[in-house]
Amino acid sequence: MRSFLTTLGMVIGVSAVIAMVAIGDGARAQVDQAFAAMGSNMLVVLSGSTTSGGMRGGFGSMPTLTWEDLRAIQTQVPAVRWAAPQLRATASVLSEEQNWTTIVYGTTPDYFLIRNWRTTRGDLLAQSDVDSGTKSAVLGQTVVDKIFGENADPSATPSG
Repeated sequence: MRSFLTTLGMVIGVSAVIAMVAIGDGARAQVDQAFAAMGSNMLVVLSGSTTSGGMRGGFGSMPTLTWEDLRAIQTQVPAVRWAAPQLRATASVLSEEQNWTTIVYGTTPDYFLIRNWRTTRGDLLAQSDVDSGTKSAVLGQTVVDKIFGENADPSATPSG
């Protein structure tokens, strides 16, 4: 009986160690993935803030940065690999049967390089889209699921 209990204790102990190592590795992988999605060595430059009637608008509420500022950062700061503008707004996204309120970003192709974002379907924005003023959208998975249904391919729909 003592031998059985000793063996059982060792099996439980080894199993617990293996489980804890696996959980730790999984948590580490999840944290690494979250940091990779944020982009590495990223610096965000925001315009000033507004104050009206005692209410502060917060950073970025006063659009003081210009396209010339962006070009200066891209060309005159050698340590900068990519620079992308970002205009953020909340908007409703509609399909024939659904609607969803989400955050919409206006940006350039470099934004996806900075954030290290990839697509699962379709293409990201191209510089030719920006230059020609093509109306393009890159949808996140949550928007796709809410508007078109889970695992749907919006590019396969008649309006896509």
